[in-house]
Amino acid sequence: MTPSGRRQHSRRGAAREPPRVQHHVGTARKGEVARARLRRQWPHHVALSADKVRGHKNYDVVYTFAEAFSVAPRTFWVRRDDLDFEVFCFAKPEDADAFCEQFGGKRLPSDGRQ
Repeated sequence: MTPSGRRQHSRRGAAREPPRVQHHVGTARKGEVARARLRRQWPHHVALSADKVRGHKNYDVVYTFAEAFSVAPRTFWVRRDDLDFEVFCFAKPEDADAFCEQFGGKRLPSDGRQ
């Protein structure tokens, strides 16, 4: 026996404890807004075709417009029917509607899922 009260086993045929596995629970980068928080604080989501956001000029126009409203500090991407969309999240429904109208986006259900 060891001082801790455990039995020592020889290497051959000895009962071994299974290796301990560390489970990591959805860690995010420091300061990054989690998707669950996006759903809670910015529940009005607008999907915009990735083509409308690509390129420096398009990016600047879209993001400058969005920043004038209650937009979340981060966006996320979804893929539907082999098409890419960037999803902008807004705190106010009227801001999401204005953004949709300006850029031809599509409103997603209020929980951000489709």
